[in-house]
Amino acid sequence: MKYLLILPLAILLFVSCVDNSKTSNQTDSETAENDTENFPTFQIYGELLPVDCLNGENSITEKYGFRMERISGCNVGVFQAIIANINNKVVLEKMNIKYGKNWQAKFEKETGYKLWIPLD
Repeated sequence: MKYLLILPLAILLFVSCVDNSKTSNQTDSETAENDTENFPTFQIYGELLPVDCLNGENSITEKYGFRMERISGCNVGVFQAIIANINNKVVLEKMNIKYGKNWQAKFEKETGYKLWIPLD
């Protein structure tokens, strides 16, 4: 009877050790991909932006430590806009802490693109 309780516990322990070894053997490209997924993400919505504004080109923004994601076009719901604006305020504060208050001006000067981040 004792062995009936120990056997499932031993199998569970073995399986959990095998799963941990898989995650620790990630390649560098997988690690880099996971890092880019963890970048702070500004959510943009509404009409298409003017030509000189950045419209979610993450190959540019990821070099600067953030991402942009278009969550909706012209027909954005009120609740969706409120949630996006709250998210953007939190992300903006993180970016200000990490890179300083003038990070947007520096980004715009270096890339030639303007940032439009909805906050209200």
